[in-house]
Amino acid sequence: LTQCPMLTHETTQYLRCLSNLGYLVVSHCENLDDRSLQDVAALHYLVHLDLSGCALLTGSGLASACSQLTQLRYLSL
Repeated sequence: LTQCPMLTHETTQYLRCLSNLGYLVVSHCENLDDRSLQDVAALHYLVHLDLSGCALLTGSGLASACSQLTQLRYLSL
């Protein structure tokens, strides 16, 4: 989903249906924000997450999401 301008809080909520997803690359998605990241944090089997170039994310949003992603082994910012 790299460089996908349509990826917003309204659309990331549908990612929650992919509960067994282990690998997600959403780099350079200009509309991805902390609310969107909470939807990603619901993917408890996620081991690889690439958020590089997502400028709207904050430190507190990342900290909150990462505390829920207990299986995460790779994170790119």
